[in-house]
Amino acid sequence: MGKSEEFPELSDTNWLCDFAFAVDIFSHMNELNVKLQGKDQFAHDMYTNVRAFKSKLVLFSRQMSNKSFAHFPTLAVQKEAARNAKKYCKSLDDLHREFCRRFCDFEKIDKSLQLVSCPLSQDPESAPQELQLELIDLQSDSVSKEKFKSLKLNDFYASLNETAFPNLRRTAQKMLVLFGSTYVCEQTFSVMKINKAHHRSKIGTFVDEHLIPEQAGFRPGKSTTSQVLNLTQYIEDGYEEGMVTGVVFVDLSAAYDTVNHRRFLSKILETTRDTRLTELIESMLENRHFFVDLGGKKSRWRRLRNGLPQGSVLAPLLFNIYTNDQPKSADTCRFIYADDLGIGAQATDFKVVEDRRSGRANTLPSKTQVCAIHLRNREAKRQLKVSWSGTSLEHCEHPVYLGVTLDRCLSFKTHTEKTKCKVSARNNIIRKLTGTTWGANPRTLKSTALALCYSAAEYACPVWERAAHAKKLDPALNASCRLITGCLKSTPTYRSGELRGPQDVKLDGLMGDGPQKMTVQGVCRNGAWQGNVTDAHLQSEVLIIDRHQSMNVAMI
Repeated sequence: MGKSEEFPELSDTNWLCDFAFAVDIFSHMNELNVKLQGKDQFAHDMYTNVRAFKSKLVLFSRQMSNKSFAHFPTLAVQKEAARNAKKYCKSLDDLHREFCRRFCDFEKIDKSLQLVSCPLSQDPESAPQELQLELIDLQSDSVSKEKFKSLKLNDFYASLNETAFPNLRRTAQKMLVLFGSTYVCEQTFSVMKINKAHHRSKIGTFVDEHLIPEQAGFRPGKSTTSQVLNLTQYIEDGYEEGMVTGVVFVDLSAAYDTVNHRRFLSKILETTRDTRLTELIESMLENRHFFVDLGGKKSRWRRLRNGLPQGSVLAPLLFNIYTNDQPKSADTCRFIYADDLGIGAQATDFKVVEDRRSGRANTLPSKTQVCAIHLRNREAKRQLKVSWSGTSLEHCEHPVYLGVTLDRCLSFKTHTEKTKCKVSARNNIIRKLTGTTWGANPRTLKSTALALCYSAAEYACPVWERAAHAKKLDPALNASCRLITGCLKSTPTYRSGELRGPQDVKLDGLMGDGPQKMTVQGVCRNGAWQGNVTDAHLQSEVLIIDRHQSMNVAMI
């Protein structure tokens, strides 16, 4: 069979023409990719290369419309190149628009990039007002001019006097390491993460000693499971004393996004007594801007005046400092994990519990739920009437705290049912990886099941493992095991002897033709076992096959 028969595309002139165009255009893009790489590439270097490539695309499209293929040597030798030139012009225009869309944000800061890359040639009047005087001083300093010529750009700005050029240094630091631009950006972010981790380790132990004991979020030796255990133990202690436990569950909406910066910095300084750390955190929070992109339309830039940047190793610790001064009354008990708050009160009478809980919730009523937990079956449907600022709070029979669904008598029936449904749904995902003739290998299936199914089933299991409804999870977990092992059905009881090891097992009917009766004509181990069968000293050590033999002899 010839190549033309095996690959019919090779005899298609239009396909060969398209392939040649792809070879040439990817060659130009590969050149751009090489220019963008390197450890000494800054944001302005990246945008300069991108801007040059966009100009090249305009030139390519113009020449292609005139059927000139000077920069497309592979395409030029194809016979159908001239006929398909219009199609390739459209492809080049689409590529140009995509580059413009992808790098449109850099166009808005083009002047700032030029100012940082060539500060000696910039007109001070066109610069921002806070940089005008510093630019004049820089351009008038002959020593700074020599440093600019001899040093790398980042070393040049690092050599500037921090007292004389504070705004210029700060602007250069932001422009040179723009997020997601170059290798220098990624390297700088790695250094910043190391610095944050260093500060986190430095102040972590000191701050932990000053945090309220009720706060369990992001602290060593504490977890969501331990916090739910504290709450359930508090409720069970109320059971023992015949009390009614009323709990208000507060979930602060957008807690990280509503942190007031001024109050936040004052609390950090008061707690840590570290001025440099406070200044560092202040520099991380200032001049943060955002815009909204919806349906291809972008809003104007807005400045963030509240909120903490999430994803930082420092953010959880700083949030604990910010929320450390929560008020507490003598007749309540708090259970806090980050922004999830549970406030409990106990009394022998419902009215007393309602009075203790009214007016104590420091949040919006729409985000707050109350629940009465007790063992009084006659008052099972009674609801707590708790109000805050004149607004009645919602009563919930099955509140969820840190992922665990509670109920009035802590039976965890609803929680186990919801968990079973979750595990069953994830079993369906694993089932997609298995088949009669294809599928993932056992190790992959095992890792997937542990990550998807068992992690969901075992979450906070010390809280509910003693509940009577915990066994409802067994069928779902057994299904996970069968998917991994390939044993799609459970092993029958009458076949357990074969799994134990005997080789000569004769199955007869029990009470006629039933399959459960077993007549054993010689018990021995599996052939791989060369030892002798020892006598069992305990009842639990008696072989299963021996028990069946004794039963059959007795029946005969």
